[in-house]
Amino acid sequence: MARLLATEARRWREEQLASERILICACTILYRAPDVTGSKDIAKTVERRMDQWGKGDFEQLVQEAERNNALLATRPVGKDDANEATLRQFRRLVDKDKVKQAVRFLTERGGGGALNPNDLAKADPAGRTVWEVLESKHPAQSDPDPSCFLDRPLPPLTQVELTANHIERAVRATKGGAGPVGGESSVWKQLLLKSGAASAELRSELAAMASHIANEDVPWERLQACVHAMAKAVGVDAEIMCGADQLCAGLKGGVECAIHAVSGEFDSGGVECAILVDATNTFNEMSRSAALWNVRILWPRCSR
Repeated sequence: MARLLATEARRWREEQLASERILICACTILYRAPDVTGSKDIAKTVERRMDQWGKGDFEQLVQEAERNNALLATRPVGKDDANEATLRQFRRLVDKDKVKQAVRFLTERGGGGALNPNDLAKADPAGRTVWEVLESKHPAQSDPDPSCFLDRPLPPLTQVELTANHIERAVRATKGGAGPVGGESSVWKQLLLKSGAASAELRSELAAMASHIANEDVPWERLQACVHAMAKAVGVDAEIMCGADQLCAGLKGGVECAIHAVSGEFDSGGVECAILVDATNTFNEMSRSAALWNVRILWPRCSR
């Protein structure tokens, strides 16, 4: 599997293929089949899917992944079985020293899914659709004042050197899951660190892929799948507006508790002011053109 992904990364760079190809490759081949549980059966399933990918049976692999996803979503589970499964998953995460992830799982903070843009937004009192709410959160950018643009000579664009060692360090520090492809970080650590020469090849190809993106003007069509954003339905804690906040290790603390804590800091006499970081949607109201120009001057290595 590591060699197959390395080949796909190399083909993306050399043959100028679409970015979604490597993502679909990983997702369809590694997608869980609900009735395949034994290690030997899982290995056979992965090998069969890899053979199909090599033969170009992409449509069949996508259909299989969609079918398995539907089965996993609709499989009936009794209350007792669900509770037992929850406890097993919690113990498994704690045994792996993933305490924060275990707490998030137990408090159902990971629940959610993709929102239909035409559905009504449940928490919106005005009865707007999801699309309308998102549109209101992304106002048209402002016209920047000329003084916002730095008046300096453009520095030369520095080549960014990314190596397999950079990829290895990043992989060792990776935790959790999700992302464009999904899957636990342990799966990617297995592919990138524990498969000998195949892992080394995959690290080298990903480094070459990242270097290509950092140093070349890559067409948007070849990148769009890597930066795809999706509106997600929030978990239980966000649906109960004043019921939870990200306090401590993800434990539900309540907005009221946070207010009392901040008020106590002010009453202590040692606080003079507070920064309201998320008071307004500053990021979406700022001028993209001014930001890009100034980044080109101040941070040329990242300006591409």
